Formats: sequence, C-alpha cells, structure tokens
Amino acid sequence: MGQSQSDTRQRGPEMPTSEGASHQIPNLPLPTFPHFQYQPLESNHHIRLVTLEQGPDISAPIRCSIAHHKLDGVRYEALSYEWGSPATSDPEISIDGYALRVRRNLRDALLYIRAQDNDRYLWIDALCIDQKNSQERNHQVSIMGRIFSQAYHVVVWLGMATNSSERAMYIIERVYHSPSDFDQLRPDILQDTHALCSRSYWQRLWIIQEIYLAKELQIYCGHDNVPGKAFEAFFLACSNHQFLQHADLVSQIRQSIALDAHMAKRVDRLQNYTSFGMQGHIEFQAWLQIAVERDFLCSEPRDIIYALLGLSPSMEEINILPDYEKPIAEILVDALVVCERTPMKLRQEFRGHVSGHGFAHTLAHRMGIPSGNSGLVLELYKTARNRARHLEYTTGNHKSHSELGAYDSHIEPEDRSW
Repeated sequence: MGQSQSDTRQRGPEMPTSEGASHQIPNLPLPTFPHFQYQPLESNHHIRLVTLEQGPDISAPIRCSIAHHKLDGVRYEALSYEWGSPATSDPEISIDGYALRVRRNLRDALLYIRAQDNDRYLWIDALCIDQKNSQERNHQVSIMGRIFSQAYHVVVWLGMATNSSERAMYIIERVYHSPSDFDQLRPDILQDTHALCSRSYWQRLWIIQEIYLAKELQIYCGHDNVPGKAFEAFFLACSNHQFLQHADLVSQIRQSIALDAHMAKRVDRLQNYTSFGMQGHIEFQAWLQIAVERDFLCSEPRDIIYALLGLSPSMEEINILPDYEKPIAEILVDALVVCERTPMKLRQEFRGHVSGHGFAHTLAHRMGIPSGNSGLVLELYKTARNRARHLEYTTGNHKSHSELGAYDSHIEPEDRSW
C-alpha cells in the first residue's frame, strides 16, 4: 500500500515556480489510447481506488490503474481539491492503458503528490466515481462521509506554488516547530500567509466534510507540503496572539479560512441537547447554518444540502438521499422540513438563522432560485412547515407539534394569509 507522508515538510519533484506557474506545465505526451470505460461496481459496499504509479519527475506521464474494493478494511488516502472549470485544453492521463481526460488542476495535483519511489493508493472523486452514471453518483456521494472518515490520510491540494506561497508554507511549518517565532513575523510574510489562506480552495463547500472528518491531513501547494497540524498550530497562534502592531492583518488571516475551529465548537456545543433526541436534525441544522453564513461555494446547487449529509451518522435519520435529478425546489422543501422539525429549544439556539420563512428565502437564493420568486419560496416554505407538522402527528410527538405552532409567531403577519 502507499507510503504515509510523515509530519515533516517534504519536497516533491522540482520545477521552477512563479505566479501562475500551473500554466507552464505542458500537456504531457501520451500514446494514442482508446478511452477508459468504467465497469459497474459489484455492490453498494464497493468503491474504486486509484493506484498512482511512482514517477521520477514531473516530466514523466501520469500512469494510474483503477481497482474495485470493499470500503471496509481497505487502506487508502483521499484527495481533497478543487475541480476547476472544464476547458478544451484539459489534459489526458493513462488509466489501465486507456486515456481519460481530467481537469488541469487534478492533473497538476497528481504530478506533485506522486511519489518517486512507491505507488500511492487514492480515492479521487473525479476518477473513482463514474460521473455519467447517475445512480452510482448518487450512492457514492451518499457515502462520501464514510470514505473520508475511513481514509488513513487526506491529501489537500491547494494548487500550484508561487513565490508568495512558498514563503507562506515555510513560515507555517516554522511556527509549528517554534511557536515563539510568530512574534518575529514581518507584515510582508503575514501578507503571504493571508494570500495562501485566501485561495479559493478554502471556500469550497465540500471541505467541511473532507477536512472535518479527516484522521490526518497533509497539505500540498506545488512541491511544498506540511502536515495539517502545522496549519492548526498557525491559526491557534493567530487566535491567541495579541499582536497589536499588525492586529488587523492577523485578524484577516484568522478569518480567511472559512473552515475553522470555531465551527467545530459550535457543533460540539449541541451535544448538550442530545436529551431532546433528533440528533441528526440538530446536527444538520447546525452545519446548514454554518454553510449559509460563511457563503461556501459549490457549482452544483444541490450540494448545499448533499455536502452536509455525511458529517454525522446521525443524519441518516433525516432521510435525505442524494439525487442529482431531483428538482431543486423539492430538495429545498426536504431541507426546510428538517429545520422546522427541530425541537423548540434548539430553534432558539439558531433563532433568526435556520428556521422561518426568512431563512427559506436565504437558502432558496443560495440554491439558485431567483430572489424575485418570493411567492414560490413562500409556497415551498408553507409546504415544508405543513409536512413537518404532519410528521410530528404521525410519529405521536404532539409536544413537538405544539412547539411548531408556537413558533408561528416568528412569521410575518402578511405571510399568515397562506
């Protein structure tokens, strides 16, 4: 199996770096291969894993193979990265002797995380899921929480290096080994770190799941890589630091990564409410608030909901399953039903954020429903509220139903005419 990366900074194959260096890697020549065809997975308990073959340097073509494995019991790493936009110039890689076109950012990642002396065994969504098979895609997305939580290692790819990012990666590791060095950082170095932590990778919605569930992280930027613990230490130093001379800049760095320890604390605080039951509803509502508040990005509107489902096994109780052919309006209703069923005391925890018609409008807008369709959104909210009440009746939870009625006081008077 693939060799684990150690908790020390390592350098992969060398290549001169500069601003925008990712465009300097040419499309590596490959023989003309027939195109790769996916074979069906044996069961819902199987996944595909990519063997990324070792390569002496980045000039060597990328060669991979794909095999099917049962998820439980197999040892692998998982890759967390940005897909990026498709382009006609996207390169091809070799998989089992067949050609497969991939996005440029994934090709760059494979070149730089590839080891020189051993193969790596990886789960990579773009390669391990047959994206043209909607049934398989739906199921594999539903188990992505398990996939990332069971990986022994999550590899984070931030993108190609620049002069600024090289300095930032060096400083982050330096502070990790010597926290007192934080006091000596110059403003220009702090600016480099802020630039690294403001990359678009950190705004991806899916990183909530990919990073939060990871057992261990190794973060790559070009040929540099540092352990995830180094980033944690750096941001802890930012949080605890009384660096008045550069307080604004330190604050910007602390806030630049959307996924921070503050989020986890907010969710962990909800463990105090486990006596109410409905733990999956509670956790889903907490993460949904975070996703909407921090304006995480995703190209697929349905992922605003689906990217949160794997964060806790308890969320199976909310009975939302990924279905990329389901109309967005129906998915919005499903999510609002969960929010409306949350016990009253928990609603007060999120008051004004994740319940009521105001939040319905916010979530609808994030899911691509135009803000001018207020009448449609109010109809969908009314449908969700009525469905939540019906579920409370059918489950015999009349106390929760009365709480739902009490919560109607948060609805604007003009909305009660529905």
